Amino acid sequence: MNAKEWRYKAEGNKHIVFCNKEGKVLRLKKSTKVCECNGVICQKCKGSNNELEELNYQRCVVMPLMKNCSACKCPSRVKVPSTFTDQLNKMVQTYRPAYRRHKSLIRSDFGILMEDKTLLHPKDAIGEYLANNVRSDVFCIEVKLKKGFMSNVDPAANNQVCQFCALQMYRTFNDGKKGKLNYYCPIDLFSGNKSVMINTIKELVECPQNTFRVFKNGDIVFSQELLDKLSQKDGNETGNSLLEEVIQSFFADHKACNGSSKSLCNLYHFFDLLCCALLAPLDDTPQKNLVLHNNNLTCKGKFFKEPFLRESHLTCSNSSELSSMTIPLDCSKSCVPSSSILGLVLSCQLLSNIDYSLLMNSYSSIIHDQDIRVISELDGQFDKQSWQNIGKIDTNANFDRFSMTKSRKNGKIAHRPPSSSTDAQTLVQKYLVSKSFCDCSVMITMQDVSGCEVEIEKLLRAETMKPGSSSSSKSMFLLKSLNGFVFLVQISVVDIDPKPSSRIPLYCQQHEKLKSWCRDVMFPI
Repeated sequence: MNAKEWRYKAEGNKHIVFCNKEGKVLRLKKSTKVCECNGVICQKCKGSNNELEELNYQRCVVMPLMKNCSACKCPSRVKVPSTFTDQLNKMVQTYRPAYRRHKSLIRSDFGILMEDKTLLHPKDAIGEYLANNVRSDVFCIEVKLKKGFMSNVDPAANNQVCQFCALQMYRTFNDGKKGKLNYYCPIDLFSGNKSVMINTIKELVECPQNTFRVFKNGDIVFSQELLDKLSQKDGNETGNSLLEEVIQSFFADHKACNGSSKSLCNLYHFFDLLCCALLAPLDDTPQKNLVLHNNNLTCKGKFFKEPFLRESHLTCSNSSELSSMTIPLDCSKSCVPSSSILGLVLSCQLLSNIDYSLLMNSYSSIIHDQDIRVISELDGQFDKQSWQNIGKIDTNANFDRFSMTKSRKNGKIAHRPPSSSTDAQTLVQKYLVSKSFCDCSVMITMQDVSGCEVEIEKLLRAETMKPGSSSSSKSMFLLKSLNGFVFLVQISVVDIDPKPSSRIPLYCQQHEKLKSWCRDVMFPI
């Protein structure tokens, strides 16, 4: 492998991602001199089998739970020479955010190779047609979804505040991480109500942090880092004003509407199209629509944030002209189709809603019993029967159970204490899978194909008729914007990585700490 053929693309807490001109990305592990498991870089974190276990997790757990939909594809494992890793480590430092540089690439024997989801990856005939007939830019929006439901086990459940909003306030006022507040709430994003979704995305754009990014032709053009740099030069730069500039070529020929400025109109249509993509069914099977948005399910985090958001030093940027674009609430249209990307991810998040005291008791009982088989399967061997059983769970049933529970006022979800080590193992495994889906990202990749939609529709239909193709699953589909443009859309879900069971004590400790802070400081009776 030649390091000069790869360039820095992005990074998260555990990996750095590189891309090449062939439309591929390479994900390599990074770490400090200590790992998050037990104080030193353990063999599990740097060993060559780790990447193989991640692939087994995708094949045996994630993909079956996601109904083997086209949005979730299994990557491949590739050999990575240590000299290649060392060269990348040196080349990449100047491109990395300063707050990420305390971690470096690990000399692992393997990396994960996958398609670059910021680009479209059409099948042969469609790809050839696009290359010859379409010249518009390819835009990709990355959204880190976070936990999309509220329950009685949330730290601020008594105050009807979701986990995300409670944690954001805690980090802003108490955690020393200098977090920034905004009105964004994932409960609104998962509401299925487009007006609610558009309003919360608008707020997210003002303070994107690591939750919202935009790519244009594979290059990042909107992120918190870029916004911060521009804000230092121009104090009037806001998230929405930057995004207005970024998407100018998204609706290249669009004219202003209803007396509004062209940029505001474009931004609203952009948000609406994004919501349509998130709610679009990814197959043709009968849909179960989960009605989410009502008074009992609305997070009140915005109400508690309001007094502090008036203080400019706690917000990410000044309010923009777009604040006048608040969309009236229409509660008559509030549902999440079960095979939409939001529905699929939410149903997997709902695998576990376990009380943290029961979670800790279950984990402790496994460690105490010293059952080597059970302990070893918690953090690997994802091809074993216990994990395959998790992958076979009917996640659609989670919609029914969640709706029934939430339809009852102050309803509680009962948890039966485990009666055996196998029961405890299943509870812990479900929790770890649910948590991995709470941290995943969705990539919505779109290209304007206006004028070519009839031919592309024929090619898309022909692809589903080929032998071996799923007639119901949609790898790509067409969406029409409010202003009449037609886009080819590709939905992908990424970063669904296995969570280490060794962090369960820390998760429980953090939960109790946040719960105490919410009870005693933020929301005292």
